[in-house]
Amino acid sequence: MTTDPPLVSVIIPCFNAGAMLGPALKSVLGQTWPNLEIIFVDNNSTDGSLATARDVLEGQGRPFQVLTCAEQGVNHARNLGFSLAGGDFIQWFDADDELAPTKIALQAAAMQADPAIDIAYGDWVEARMAPGQPPRLLPHRLRQDDDQLARTLAGAWYPPHLYLIRRAAAERLQAAQAWFPGRPVATDVEYSAIAALMGMAFRHVPEAIVRYNLWSGSQIGSTIGYSRRVAVLEAIFTRLKGWSGQVALSERHRVLLNQNWKVWRMAPDAVTLAKLPGRRFRLTRKADGRSRDLRPREAEVARMLLAAARPLTTCHYALMLAETVAALGGDHALAVQAMERLQAEGFMQEVDPSRL
Repeated sequence: MTTDPPLVSVIIPCFNAGAMLGPALKSVLGQTWPNLEIIFVDNNSTDGSLATARDVLEGQGRPFQVLTCAEQGVNHARNLGFSLAGGDFIQWFDADDELAPTKIALQAAAMQADPAIDIAYGDWVEARMAPGQPPRLLPHRLRQDDDQLARTLAGAWYPPHLYLIRRAAAERLQAAQAWFPGRPVATDVEYSAIAALMGMAFRHVPEAIVRYNLWSGSQIGSTIGYSRRVAVLEAIFTRLKGWSGQVALSERHRVLLNQNWKVWRMAPDAVTLAKLPGRRFRLTRKADGRSRDLRPREAEVARMLLAAARPLTTCHYALMLAETVAALGGDHALAVQAMERLQAEGFMQEVDPSRL
């Protein structure tokens, strides 16, 4: 007697995916995992995406549903799709991205082998596209990270189709409104952070690869200005604090959870950074001569802030600093703490984000 492998529900919200839709759907149809259903949710597209989806999916041997979500917003479409999903595992998938053929199979096999896994993730390729040019591909090879809470709170981002989620975990997240209705941007940040705050177990599955396509100025991430994005992130982090009692928080977690969402700069015309004898440095405000002696690590942070091309939030600066200042050891919380000291002492200036 044989039994079918677990069912995977692939939920695809779509708004004007254009020429990317065909390859995206074919990447789902081409999965080596034999048992999956496709739930395509059109969110008022005006480019023929609904008809394209039907044309691509019909006659391909995979069960599918094509429906419309009248209420505008990707999370409304995702939530509608989930209400119709029958799978043992949930695959979220935006309609302009792609899955490698073995992505679902590798992750589903890992999760079958270990029932403790709530969410599997893999590796991804960023594809930047410009008219008349071949895609510029940037691979991201990840690793097992057992502190997904620190990763999510630091803003280190994974595309949402990187994950495969066990149904029980997805149901908990739906009950928590992790795809928060009406959220215009950073929806995936909120979703994965709530999962981590719930204590869900994440497992890296090597070679479970997805492609994240950056192809149009009309994509959600490209149409929302920085000031609006910052306001949404501040609202998300305020909401996340309400979930913080469900898992033990380290001091590092608390630093990241409570970081401020103001926009800052360290202007070269406002401060100077000078080398002193030995391993000391001095940061001085030009306006009043107030100074602060810095250790080498703090001096490197200040040097990078002085060279930054534009004002940013503490979080977004920290993402840059953790990658470029070796002395930080990749620790975003240390970067946040260093900047918050400089902010409190007046060496960084707050910037009105609406003027950016």
